[in-house]
Amino acid sequence: MTQYQKTLGPLQGIAMTVTTFIGTGLMILPAMSVAQAGSFAFYAWLITAAMIIPIAFIFALLGSRYPSAGGASHYIGRAFGSRYEKAVGWLFLSILLVGPAVAIKVAAAYLIIIINAPNEWILAFCLLTLAGMLLFAIVGMQTSARFQTGVVIVMIGTIIWLCFIGDIADSRQVIETPITSSEWQQTLYATGVIFWCFLGIEVMAHMGAEFKNPTRDFPIALLGGIAIVILAYS
Repeated sequence: MTQYQKTLGPLQGIAMTVTTFIGTGLMILPAMSVAQAGSFAFYAWLITAAMIIPIAFIFALLGSRYPSAGGASHYIGRAFGSRYEKAVGWLFLSILLVGPAVAIKVAAAYLIIIINAPNEWILAFCLLTLAGMLLFAIVGMQTSARFQTGVVIVMIGTIIWLCFIGDIADSRQVIETPITSSEWQQTLYATGVIFWCFLGIEVMAHMGAEFKNPTRDFPIALLGGIAIVILAYS
């Protein structure tokens, strides 16, 4: 852990947790959950929250006690040995070939919509997005965390603004409680879709060694960020 600058505080950690879990999913998951569960989508989110909160507590405790850039693979290594630690590490590494590529393309598509550019520019905007990611990697974790903190503040302000200008009171009338077995089955199908949003929880585990005081700050960052994510999606 001595090679890390340890510049992150709890607020920066919360911001990074929020951006890690929400990302492009804020535009996709709510619509997907409603398409799957209809008026029962709210209960699908509640079930998902009840499932993810205990997992978040476990990662918060592990990250505060064993802060390491190895994250989940480091925890597995301590419990089962280096063989399993390497296997999980390679598994995480393989995800880098798929996950970031999708996020980069989605971000590029948003940029094209914002500036009203032709779709033929998608490759150029993908390369621009990749260059931005590399820039943040070069300037350091603290600068990236500050930028993400600003993004989260803007996002929360936007959500609150939409609540004020929208008819949020009437929107609660479309929420129905699943009663029959088929309705619960429909709700649980949506829960399975929503749960994928939170599978990135192990990503934050890799940031444990970057906190000034991991024992205190990491649980605050992870659990506080998860709480904001659940409120934002719900």
